[in-house]
Amino acid sequence: LNDVNPQGMNRRISLSIITLTKNRAGLLEKCLYSLKDQLVPSDEIIIVNNNSSDDTQLVLHKFKQFLPVREFNSKLSGYPNLYNFAISKSTKEVLLFLDDDCVATKNYIAEIRDRFKNKQNFVLQGKTVSLPRNNIFSEIAERHLNNWVNANIFEGNKMQVIDNRNVAIPKKIIKKVGDFSSAMKVGSEDIEFGMALKQKYPDYYISYRRDALVGRSGRRYLKYGIRLHWNGYPIAR
Repeated sequence: LNDVNPQGMNRRISLSIITLTKNRAGLLEKCLYSLKDQLVPSDEIIIVNNNSSDDTQLVLHKFKQFLPVREFNSKLSGYPNLYNFAISKSTKEVLLFLDDDCVATKNYIAEIRDRFKNKQNFVLQGKTVSLPRNNIFSEIAERHLNNWVNANIFEGNKMQVIDNRNVAIPKKIIKKVGDFSSAMKVGSEDIEFGMALKQKYPDYYISYRRDALVGRSGRRYLKYGIRLHWNGYPIAR
C-alpha cells in the first residue's frame, strides 16, 4: 500500500469536517463555537441540514462569517444516505465525522492533522466523553460508551469498528471500502464500515486516539436519555 506521504512531515493534510444536523440549533451552535476556537483551522466544514424547522439556518448564517461552512439541505432519510451525500460534497483528503452535539477541545484539529501528516493508511477513532461532567446521567452514558470501546479494542490501541460521532477517515479509504451501507445487517452503518475495512483491507487499521478528544452534550436528565434510547436521534430515518 503506497500510503506514506512522499513529501515527509511538512505537508499539510487537507481536512473536511462532516456534520449532520436536524432541529438541534443550540447544540450545533456549541459545536461550531468549538471549531471556531481551534488552534489550527479546518479547511472545510460540511453541514448537512436534514430539513430543520428551528433556528439552524440562523446559526449557520452566523458562523459562515468565521468558518469555512458549506451548507447543504437534504430531505434524504437515514444516516447512511446522509453521510454518503456529505461525502460526495467533500473536497479534502481526510474526512472528519463529528456529531452536532459534540464540542471539540482546542487542539482537536491539530492532533488529527499531526497524526495523518506522514501516512494515511489508517482510520483515527477519537475519544468521546459525556457532558456535563459530574452528572449522573452523563456518567451512565459515558460508562456505556467506554464499555463499547473496551469490547472492540485490541492490540493496544486498535479498534475492530468505528463510531461516527468522532472519527477521521482518509477519503481514499472510503473509496476503496465503499459507501456507508443502508442494509445494516449486523449493526449500524459505521460498525459495518469498520467490519468491512477489517475484512477486505487488513493492511489498513483503526487507531483509537484518546488525544483526539470531544465532549458530547445533552445527557442532563433521565427523560432525555430514555427518549434517545427508544426513539433515536432526530435525523430522518
